[in-house]
Amino acid sequence: MKILELTVVEDCLDGAFIYEVVLDSPLTLSNVRQLTAIGKLELFEDFPVPFFRLINEDFYLKGVVGKTTFKLVLTNLEWKLKLADLIERLGELLAI
Repeated sequence: MKILELTVVEDCLDGAFIYEVVLDSPLTLSNVRQLTAIGKLELFEDFPVPFFRLINEDFYLKGVVGKTTFKLVLTNLEWKLKLADLIERLGELLAI
């Protein structure tokens, strides 16, 4: 799985930056579980549409299993400067 695109959704007043991450194929449960290497995973498999949230002290991810997009929310402005590194790491984890 590859990250195809990263687009800014909005800049929030609280300083957070929200991005949409576009993938080349739908997220699977296995892909989502790989992300635990970078944060705490909350996985709601019993929802009608399986939802996940991955929380890290500097950012969080949220999305739906089976979709080709998810949201990346940077809560630490320093991470905006390291965004390329974070996207590269996400790409590595999703490729496993």
